[in-house]
Amino acid sequence: MSELKAICKMLHLAHIAEEFEKIPFENKEQFLRDVLTIEVHSRQHTKVARLIKKAKFRELKWLKDYEWSDQRHLPATTTKEAICDLLFIKEKQNLLLLGTPGSGKTHLATALGVKACERGHEVRFFRVADLVGQLEEALKQGTLPKVKRQIETCDYSYWTN
Repeated sequence: MSELKAICKMLHLAHIAEEFEKIPFENKEQFLRDVLTIEVHSRQHTKVARLIKKAKFRELKWLKDYEWSDQRHLPATTTKEAICDLLFIKEKQNLLLLGTPGSGKTHLATALGVKACERGHEVRFFRVADLVGQLEEALKQGTLPKVKRQIETCDYSYWTN
């Protein structure tokens, strides 16, 4: 058993080593398919968790909890469905959320960010004051180009005050 776990570790198949004993054996093909499917699903789950952590959301929010009201005015060029389907990311467009405090901008932006993470996109959540401090520190340390690249490689970023 420990030899099998060591082999899985060498092949970077950590999830298989933990789960394979739970899979019923009907035939070789079914067993191998089920084992590899567990590895794929586990890796996807781990990736989403890593992306959400890397995004540095202040708190997690979901679209299912967001209240769309008649007070929300969208430009004629987009729809609620297009926004929720993250078409603006696919089309490399900006999404600008304007409104008074408490109107749900941060909730919507965070929920869209979480959904983007779930779809495998790189996301960052920034408080402007923190970002300015981070940029100043990077400038002092000579790492500004690195920080700039990290920001530029994001598929979706949200900035708040």
